[in-house]
Amino acid sequence: MKICFVCDLRSPLSKNLIDYFASQNNNEILIISTFTAEKTYKSIPVKSVPIAFTWLQTIIGIVKRKILKKDSTFIHNEFHGGKISKLYSVLRCYIAPQIIPIESLLIRRLIKKFNPEIVHAMRIPFEGILTYWALKGLNIPYILSIWGNDLTLFASKYSSIGKQTVLALKNCAGLHTDCQRDISLAQKFGYSEYGQSIVIPGNGGIRSEHFFPKRMNFLHTKYKIPEENFIILNPRGWRKYIKVEEFLTSIPLVLNDIKNCTFICIGYEGISFIEEIVNRLGIKENIIFAKHIEWLEMPLYYSEADITISPSIFDGTPNSLLETMACGSFPISGIIDSVQEWIINKENGLLIDANDPRSIADGIVYALKNKEFRIKAIEKNYTIVKERADYATMMRKLDAFYYKVIKTNLKTQIRKS
Repeated sequence: MKICFVCDLRSPLSKNLIDYFASQNNNEILIISTFTAEKTYKSIPVKSVPIAFTWLQTIIGIVKRKILKKDSTFIHNEFHGGKISKLYSVLRCYIAPQIIPIESLLIRRLIKKFNPEIVHAMRIPFEGILTYWALKGLNIPYILSIWGNDLTLFASKYSSIGKQTVLALKNCAGLHTDCQRDISLAQKFGYSEYGQSIVIPGNGGIRSEHFFPKRMNFLHTKYKIPEENFIILNPRGWRKYIKVEEFLTSIPLVLNDIKNCTFICIGYEGISFIEEIVNRLGIKENIIFAKHIEWLEMPLYYSEADITISPSIFDGTPNSLLETMACGSFPISGIIDSVQEWIINKENGLLIDANDPRSIADGIVYALKNKEFRIKAIEKNYTIVKERADYATMMRKLDAFYYKVIKTNLKTQIRKS
């Protein structure tokens, strides 16, 4: 099978899904990355075509590494809530959709030359929109992956992205989502109710050889955490749809009830407004800002965390949620339709109001005080992940889905001729 992937190759989600097809000897693959990437990935040719102002992030990285010779706190802060962040958001959400048709011309040439049987665009803004324009008028079917907030946030909030999303969905040959909710939403944005679709995790599934409980006392040793302390992990980083301040505000409320708690937050380090909140709340001694953690190191964090929390108000099925469940950490999440396809409140996890610090704190305290409940929930989650998110099983389903889409497209073309 000749497959072209249009994706952000920096993402572990993209790599994890591509890995399966790369391991099959009968596949010929081309990767088009919308962010700058290496020229090959596992011997697969990669064409980097930065679009929608992604080159701005590349320039910032070069400035930090080459000119400043170190991580610049100023630039870091400006890119996380500062002026650069606001400018980047305006460019991406309002200007980028207008120039995608022009940027698609180079992608079109690359795809025509490769002549794939199928194209898989991972994420709608802007890989899916780009693919729609690049393949317009060509007899090449494409599949769209809906990631996280493609529909619930970006297509709904920004009309310029919404209009392009409708075009991409109306013309795609198949849909890959990580939750049933997004199938229903996609139909409201123009996808045919009779269209072909598959629901599997966005990254293809959980690889049990990597994501399983690893009780090694790793975090207590690495961060010198007292043995008696509970560990609460927040792996979600700083994003607009993650309620960072509300989560931080919940910490003193937790400590008022249970003092031996350590909170590990990934992606918070060096962001000035977060540091200001921490200082104001007086929780510096109970919180650790972990630097960027490699994806395959994350099982060590999940496995030792008593609780992993996702204070989100928008989401698909977070891969971090499935990884949490696979590694034996107790999940707490914001109340989101897609998450409720995996978590039943007070059965195999807890759902909290991410806008309310008291609700967040109450959820953490309840879980920590009810060890037997946590143990039963964790046991249920092992089974759920094995049955519904196993990597090998899910990827075989996706492989079969590719062939089904290709076959349907051929039949359609025969009828037309």
